[in-house]
Amino acid sequence: MPSTEYATDAATDPTTGQIKRSAGMMQAYALRQLAFDLAREVGLAKDSELTDTLRTRAQAVTGLIRSWAEADERARIARGQPLPGSRRPERKTSKRRVASIAPISLEPEPKAPPAT
Repeated sequence: MPSTEYATDAATDPTTGQIKRSAGMMQAYALRQLAFDLAREVGLAKDSELTDTLRTRAQAVTGLIRSWAEADERARIARGQPLPGSRRPERKTSKRRVASIAPISLEPEPKAPPAT
């Protein structure tokens, strides 16, 4: 299988300008490239040329990708990271001012005498 270089979609660090590459992203890109190369092999092979070895390799890569995705998901949960987009910003309570319709008086209201 030929070795193919691939570009990462990772963001760049604003301070250094270098691409941030995590181990998980590098593994994901490598597995994606492996799956693509194998899919091209299967697609280019004629039906008579599809050997058991090629079919077995394709099934193995499929299982490998599934197990990697499951392990990555479990690592995310263990780190305590929520699913992307699941955190909502807290709702700000607006303090409404209740407008009074009554006229504003500057003199205090007279108190009623106590009832006997």
